[in-house]
Amino acid sequence: MNRKKTAPKVAIVADWITNPGGDDKVLRALCNLFPAAPLYTTIYKQEDMPHYKNRHIYTTWLNKILLPHQVLVPLMFNALRHFDFSSFDLIISSSHTVGKSITKPARTKHICYCHTPLRYVWAPEIDPLKSRINLGPLEAPLLSLLKKYDIRSSKTVDRYVANSHYIAERIKRAYGAAATVVYPPVETALFTPREKVSKGDYFLAAGRLISYKKNDLIVKACNKANVKLVVAGTGPELNRLKAIRARNVQFLGYVSDKKLIELYQQAKGIIFAAHEDFGIVPVEAQASGTPVVAYGAGGAKETVIDGKTGLLFPGQTVSSLAKTLVQFEKQKFSSRACIVNAQRFDKKNFDKQFRQLINDVLSEEKK
Repeated sequence: MNRKKTAPKVAIVADWITNPGGDDKVLRALCNLFPAAPLYTTIYKQEDMPHYKNRHIYTTWLNKILLPHQVLVPLMFNALRHFDFSSFDLIISSSHTVGKSITKPARTKHICYCHTPLRYVWAPEIDPLKSRINLGPLEAPLLSLLKKYDIRSSKTVDRYVANSHYIAERIKRAYGAAATVVYPPVETALFTPREKVSKGDYFLAAGRLISYKKNDLIVKACNKANVKLVVAGTGPELNRLKAIRARNVQFLGYVSDKKLIELYQQAKGIIFAAHEDFGIVPVEAQASGTPVVAYGAGGAKETVIDGKTGLLFPGQTVSSLAKTLVQFEKQKFSSRACIVNAQRFDKKNFDKQFRQLINDVLSEEKK
């Protein structure tokens, strides 16, 4: 007599849920895969993230402290460890900072979707802590402590999933663990035009205006190359960027999802200057039929086909980017080629690969 297979009881863990971004899109996809799974996190701001309001969400005591979440990171490692996961078969953490820092019961499996090992510990040359908060002489001992906590938390993971081959290599260096690559989900159909779109005369930069995204480099390079730039997004760098712009640069601030899609589709090119772990913006741009000018490092090397769906500039400098923008103006790119390339990262591929990975991990337990 065949018994009906019982679905595993799943819990989902996130670092914090306070602002939209690439990690939020992954978290949403995980929540859609497991609609009944409760969500555990350190801090949740419902007013900024209303799409989770109907979810069962459990937060730590840090949720009551009115300080920026970046300041609270050292406390988050231990705060997450107080959650009881003894009734769950599977824990899925979405982590770029502390999400994997849980107390894992012996019988429970833990899959960590790792956006990156803690960046300002393992890759400070890309994203230094001092760019976020200036701690002076306290920075070195704090980073040492965070590294210790991060290594300890890495031991709770049964299977790592990386958002790119680039990050899989960083996971191997940091934690000595192999990682399966499952690219983040992009709903490419939302961006792909249903009919031919007339291209505008501008380049577009989109996303959070924070230092490691290198928007200052984009503004200066567009000034130098004398090309029109439209910047969509907000963040702490906004006023500084406005101070260095020329008349060819326009700041739109926050734009709706609908408006952003229109900007993607009508731009002649998207500029992406960050040394990013994966980078969803270049994929969304290509899904819109728009080529990308991106810094040739990190995830961009996996998402942009140099010379076919955009151009990769070799150095994170104004002259390198400006030179590439001039080169871009002399080339033609196929919108169709961009769209086809973006479909490699479609959400349906994420769902299929992640479900298969979960089946593999849970079957390993029975062997």
